[in-house]
Amino acid sequence: MKMIIIAFVALFLSSAVLVAQPKIEVVGGTTKNWGTVAPADSPLKYDLVVKNTGNQNLKISNVRPTCGCTTAPLEKDELKPNESTKIAITFNVAQNSGPVQKQIMIYSNDPVNPSINYTLMAEVVRPLTVSPSNHMSFRDLVVGGVGESTLKIKNTSNRNITMTDFNTTPSELTINLSGTKRLRPGEEIELKAKILPLKTGNLNTRISIKTDHPDFPQLEIHGFGRVGESPIFNNR
Repeated sequence: MKMIIIAFVALFLSSAVLVAQPKIEVVGGTTKNWGTVAPADSPLKYDLVVKNTGNQNLKISNVRPTCGCTTAPLEKDELKPNESTKIAITFNVAQNSGPVQKQIMIYSNDPVNPSINYTLMAEVVRPLTVSPSNHMSFRDLVVGGVGESTLKIKNTSNRNITMTDFNTTPSELTINLSGTKRLRPGEEIELKAKILPLKTGNLNTRISIKTDHPDFPQLEIHGFGRVGESPIFNNR
């Protein structure tokens, strides 16, 4: 009989421990979808509400975005039962095109859900798209040797777009476009870039183009590469 009583008390205490615990709730679910947006809408912002629906204090130990394009500062990291707080999400999609999806990890002392994967989603529609990638890649570069990269710029809007002021950085970067270029809806144009690197190391380039589209006044295309030594030219 004594053993039965001890077992009953142990069961009761363990049940009480299980019941007495913090519980995290992400109000509105674990996904925020902005739908169709334009680059000019960036950065996208949203106040995510987190609530403690348990009966013990909830401690949020970390809120970690999975990319540098997202920030998510926490208003308060410890919540009493039934208390809520905000996570101010800022999502930069200015350089994206098409479907974009990123995550934010939320860690707490909730024994059932110690980590929550919160998903950010948007469809970025750009009047001008760059393919096959939104940046230029320069491969097999050496000092004094010409590197080349080619992209295509397409008008995906329903109106004519005029492009002007083609600027390149650094000065060693040249492109095949200049003056004024006009694209009809659905029309595309080829962009060819050449670079003559003068020193070894990482290469970063930028092409900026002005447009007359009200939602997309400037197109920027960045380029990257690694410059190796040349057996012929001075590598300094």
